[in-house]
Amino acid sequence: LLTAYNSEKFKVPPGFCITLTAFQKQLQKNPILTEKAKELEAVANKRKPGNLSEVCASTAKLFEETELTKDVKEAVKSEMENNFSSSDGKLFAVRSSAAGEDSDEMSAAGQMDTYLGVKTMEQIFQSIQKCWASYFAFPAVEYRRQHGQPIVSGMGVVVQEMVKSETAGVLFTRDPLTGNPAKMSINANYGLGESVVSGSAEPDTITLSRSWEGEVKVKEIQVGGKKTQITAKGDGDTVETEVGSENSKKCCLKEDDILKLGQIAVELEKAFVGPRDIEWAYNGSQLYILQARPITTLNQ
Repeated sequence: LLTAYNSEKFKVPPGFCITLTAFQKQLQKNPILTEKAKELEAVANKRKPGNLSEVCASTAKLFEETELTKDVKEAVKSEMENNFSSSDGKLFAVRSSAAGEDSDEMSAAGQMDTYLGVKTMEQIFQSIQKCWASYFAFPAVEYRRQHGQPIVSGMGVVVQEMVKSETAGVLFTRDPLTGNPAKMSINANYGLGESVVSGSAEPDTITLSRSWEGEVKVKEIQVGGKKTQITAKGDGDTVETEVGSENSKKCCLKEDDILKLGQIAVELEKAFVGPRDIEWAYNGSQLYILQARPITTLNQ
C-alpha cells in the first residue's frame, strides 16, 4: 500500500511479497509438514495431549529444515529478476508477515523473525524457511491461541532491499500510551532501525505537537544514550558497533528532518485513515518509509 501512495517526499525500498499461497504450496508438496501442523493445532486446542512448547519447537525445526518447493523457488527467482536488474552489491531484509499480524485489534510484531543483510539467493531461500519456522515458535502460537486466532492460518514473507541508513527508527502518529492525536513521538538512532525496534540501544525520543490543521512542531527532544548502533556489512551480515561519544551526546536527527518526517506521518495517517506506527530511515537527506501499520495499543 505504501508503494501505491504517490509522494515525491519519500521513497519506499523496492521489494516483493511471498504470499500465503506459497506457504500453502509448501504444505501441499510436503505432507509431513501438513501432518506436523495438524498435530500442533490439535495440541494447542487441547484436542490431543502433549507439551505445546515441545511440539512448537519440533514443528519449527521441521519447517526450517525443509527445502522450498521448486515452484516457490522459481517464483522468488523471477521476482528478484523483475524487481532488481542486478542484485550484486545489494543487501536484503527478509521479513515475516503472518496473516492478521498487524491489525487494530492485535499485533504479533516482534514475535516472528526478520533477517537483515541477506545477500545471496540461497540465503534468501533459507531466510524464507526460517521466517516460516518462526511462525510456529511457542510465543507466536500461544499469542494466537490466547487471542482466538487460527493456530495455522498461514504466513507471508516480505523481501525488500535494505536501506543503508545513517539514522532510522519508528514514529507514532498519536501518543501510543494515551492516544492523544495532538502528540506524536519519534524514537531514533544511528544506523539501522533494528537497534530501536529490538531495544538494544537507548534511542533519542522526540515529541512533536500537531495542530488541528496538521501543522507539526518540535515540542521536546530527549537525547538517549545511543552507545551502540547496528549497521550492514558488505558481506551480507549486520554488526553492532559503538557510537562515538561526540555523536551519542547529540540528537541523531536534524530539526528539518524531524519536521519533514512528522509532516509526512500526518499525510500517511490521512491516507490510511487511521493512526500509524511507522518505520522510517534516512540516508543523507533522502527519507525512506519502510512500513506503516496500525497502532495496536490504542484500543487498550
